[in-house]
Amino acid sequence: IMECVTKFCVSVTDQMPKECSVFLVGDGNKLGNWKPTDAVKLDLTEAQWEIEMCLNAKEQIRYRYFIGAMYEGAVVIKQFEVHPTFMTRSIVVPEKENLVVKDIFGVAGDLQSVDCGWLTSQTEIRVLISSTQGHPITFNKNFGNGMLNKSKLKIKPIAHGDIIGISTTVIEPFQSQQIVNIPNAGLKIPEDEQMCLLFSMQTLNASSCSINLEIYDNDKRLGVATVAFGALSTSKQALNIAVIDDNFLCIGVLKISYLRISPFQCEALNMERLFSRHWKPKPMVHIGHRGSGNSFTSKLIANVPENTVASFKQANENRAQLVEFDVHLTKDMIPIVYHDLTTSCKVKTKEEPGDVLLEMPVFHFTLKELQSLDMKHRSRITNTRKLDFNEQDTSPDMQMFPTLKTVLTDVPVETGFDIEVKWPTLDINNEFEDGLESYIDANVFVDTILKAVYESAGSRRIMFSSFDIDICILLKRKQGKYPVFLLTNGDTNFYTPLLDPRERTNGMAVGSCLAEQFLGVITLDKDVYQTPEVIKKIKSAGVVFGCYGDEVTDNLPMMKQLNVDIAIYDRI
Repeated sequence: IMECVTKFCVSVTDQMPKECSVFLVGDGNKLGNWKPTDAVKLDLTEAQWEIEMCLNAKEQIRYRYFIGAMYEGAVVIKQFEVHPTFMTRSIVVPEKENLVVKDIFGVAGDLQSVDCGWLTSQTEIRVLISSTQGHPITFNKNFGNGMLNKSKLKIKPIAHGDIIGISTTVIEPFQSQQIVNIPNAGLKIPEDEQMCLLFSMQTLNASSCSINLEIYDNDKRLGVATVAFGALSTSKQALNIAVIDDNFLCIGVLKISYLRISPFQCEALNMERLFSRHWKPKPMVHIGHRGSGNSFTSKLIANVPENTVASFKQANENRAQLVEFDVHLTKDMIPIVYHDLTTSCKVKTKEEPGDVLLEMPVFHFTLKELQSLDMKHRSRITNTRKLDFNEQDTSPDMQMFPTLKTVLTDVPVETGFDIEVKWPTLDINNEFEDGLESYIDANVFVDTILKAVYESAGSRRIMFSSFDIDICILLKRKQGKYPVFLLTNGDTNFYTPLLDPRERTNGMAVGSCLAEQFLGVITLDKDVYQTPEVIKKIKSAGVVFGCYGDEVTDNLPMMKQLNVDIAIYDRI
């Protein structure tokens, strides 16, 4: 086979960290077969990054660039190209003459689009400081709270080993800002729900890392709160950290939220097909809620059981572009499709009438128990309305609690999936959804779902979404193939607002999307009717806008006229 000398030259317009290089990955062994671990590192010249290699003549070669660094023999992806309208770069290798390819990193045509790299071998640690319910600092009575409004914060990481990356971000309504240099006077501490302060650090040895959160009044250090990450056993939690002064006395408490993100390891995780920022200008996308719609609690109920293969197939026959469904885990850690965090099981009692429905969390049952015991939707405990389908139908497609693998395998591949990753949220009344304060470890939870998707999704279009912003962050930081959308309750207070200010309002949700590079926000449809101007404001920030709700079906012409990007509704 004839070969041609091909020279790749790429310039980078933004300043790169000194430890970073440009890498080339693509088709064939010479370009690493799309595996970032086997990518080709380019050489830096005065003006650009270059690599020269021999490639087979007449072959079409697909490729992309990413910016990364090597730490202890592992490749860390800092940024990668992900064009919003096409998948990869492409060349055809000539037969008789050498080829020089000139590119600009992240730029194709008139568009520039890059995304943050996902975690490959490093762990990311995050500390969020926000005013969820009052000022995050509470000083002791004998110390006084008079200086709360003047207090500033300095963040100092401590690590035994390499720190791969550090960032500090301020999130505000409809905007976010990464703080490159922390002012000498320190950072403003959030005083209300309109601002959040986020610190993140990447390292190969999270257990040996800690951070000091130093509190200042002008130039005077009042005290320090220390977070030792090796002492924290869970992936996410809220913490009250003692503030200690220079005399080793406790002068108060600092409230923070902590999140640890570990890398997701999967052979199928590569750089060939990356859709994380992929959104072509298009007419409104129609997504079938729970497949063909709610079959238990809405005014008009579906004629097939919701969240079953039968419901998804029916939505496919009615030309739904995607179907939406919730995924969570069974007791034996198998991803299943079901809307609610709890279900009900028919059990015998010692008294008349003999059988009752007992509500229990879904994750307290194994898959076999869910599919073999007499399970009912929890609404059937009090609601005896006649359903539009036969609950006794045991055919495979009508099976409640199908596994995610079954749904990925049995539903026609042309139907895309909006996979809502179900997690018990915490509202402003400090109440967990369905009382589930104790749940599965967040990293294990997300990794198990991602594994099922990457093993069985094939070429299917998939988007992830969640009402819990930390789950969205885990989905985003663990992979770069599928886009992530943040779900919110909106601004109308129709549902109880969530405690986390990053998603309590649409404005803060947009700021969070910009900070985390989520593709879009999906909110309750009542915001569209009450404040339609919010659509233009969200989209002008570069965020895709979608909505869900019981009234979407009856207002589709309005949604289309208002340029809503995504409509999730029953009765497709």
